[in-house]
Amino acid sequence: MTLRSHIVCRCAGFLALAAMLSAWAYTQGRPVPLNLSQLYGVDGLRGRMVDEPGPPKPADPRREQFRRQVEQNQRRQQMLQRIWKEAQRHQPAPQERNHVSVKQAFREVVAPVRKSTVRVLANGKPVALGMVVRPDGLIATKGSEAQGKLEVELADGRRLAARQVAADETNDLALLRVDATGLPAVALSSAAPLAVGGWLATCGPGIDPVAVGVVSVAAREIRPPRSILGVLLSEGGGARIEEILPGSAAEEAGLQVADKVVEMDGKKITTTEQLRNMLRRKQAGDKVRLTIARAEEQIAMEITLGTEEMSGMRADRFQMMNLLGGPLSTRRAGFRTAFQHDTILSPSDCGGPVVDLDGRVVGLNIARAGRVDSYAIPASVVEQLVQSQPAAAAVPQPVTRKEAQ
Repeated sequence: MTLRSHIVCRCAGFLALAAMLSAWAYTQGRPVPLNLSQLYGVDGLRGRMVDEPGPPKPADPRREQFRRQVEQNQRRQQMLQRIWKEAQRHQPAPQERNHVSVKQAFREVVAPVRKSTVRVLANGKPVALGMVVRPDGLIATKGSEAQGKLEVELADGRRLAARQVAADETNDLALLRVDATGLPAVALSSAAPLAVGGWLATCGPGIDPVAVGVVSVAAREIRPPRSILGVLLSEGGGARIEEILPGSAAEEAGLQVADKVVEMDGKKITTTEQLRNMLRRKQAGDKVRLTIARAEEQIAMEITLGTEEMSGMRADRFQMMNLLGGPLSTRRAGFRTAFQHDTILSPSDCGGPVVDLDGRVVGLNIARAGRVDSYAIPASVVEQLVQSQPAAAAVPQPVTRKEAQ
């Protein structure tokens, strides 16, 4: 038995060695699979290796470009967040214009207008300043921010419901009305155009101005930048979303990959090119109403279009420098007439009055456009919109029983 067992073991060893040599020879003529999934093809259950998959499909240039834009946008947002965080730690030096001592020097200049300056709230959130332009409750402000459920906080602390009654979309102006009378109204200046280099003060509800600056460019047209939704669309089968750019208007609105745009601003969308053409006619800051087909349901949403530089589509040095000073207004261009000044504003501090050294209201701040670029609509343009509105109807007084007799 011992001899027989010894012979059997020897034979088994030779057979195992032969199998190993055969397998080695087999793999020398065929490439080794990259993973176990390649061993289980049609012939895999019989112990044979399957052929490797064919050559990879060529990359889609549109998709590759989009991915690069996504990576670029992520790097930019991380860098800007670090810069803004560091900037918030900075305390203005006494010689800087935004130092409290400099603002106090303009306290008397803004005093006559302070009581006419209001804070505009949309859905409970402060979004802009405004100014009372008529005692019957008419208030001018930045139109693109005055959306949703509106309220106005007056200088005396009262908070009143407001509604929009007129708009000048070419200058992003809006007129709101509140149910109040006897409000202190500003006197819009009809003086000659501002001289470049003249000082300005931006009014707020406080006793000191929000910020001060100087006129840098006379009134002119501010052309709109290209707007962007921030999606990569399929080339066939309707306007279906393939990719979404991080930080874009599409991501903020909640659009998802595989969503299909079937309607925009009430018009049916059947092709990708049709949607692109409609978006090209819009400008940054415009609101569009989209209807999205998702799975078995249709979803209506309103989206505020962004800009190329805020969505990471451009990375030139000028645009990067423009973003280093902090957040910018969503709509910051596309104004028919606006003058430029270098006041450093927060976007939520736009919409209010800006005065010269004589305390005259020379304009309404309309946008924070860059690191040292802010725009204001001239007072004469605001006055034209105000004049187009009739006076508020008088509220009928209750008739007493004695008067009725």
